[in-house]
Amino acid sequence: MAKQTVHQPGDGRVLQIGDDRATVILDASATGGAFALVEYLLAPGSGPGQHTHDGHESYWILEGDVIFRLGKDQHELRPGALLHVPPGVVHGFRNETDQPAKLLWLFSPAIALDRMGWLQK
Repeated sequence: MAKQTVHQPGDGRVLQIGDDRATVILDASATGGAFALVEYLLAPGSGPGQHTHDGHESYWILEGDVIFRLGKDQHELRPGALLHVPPGVVHGFRNETDQPAKLLWLFSPAIALDRMGWLQK
């Protein structure tokens, strides 16, 4: 069941993923499984290779520049840009600059975050 949530700066579960840092703002327990929301700090030279998921993902660029690959297409995204990836679409992204990039990452349903192994206890 979804619950009311107030997220203050510094709140959230912080996960170190290689050189990157993910702060889980909302997970399945807060949204009744509908979605998960993560602030992702992408280190310079970092990012996952091409992969797919069985859920929806949306990325909103807050700071920095990020190169996204959707299948064979490539998109350079700057702050304010949003990219949505439907289920099953091959995608990957990388920070090819010398400065960190910050993204707001939405997964739907929230189970996608659990399947990545990030929230397993």
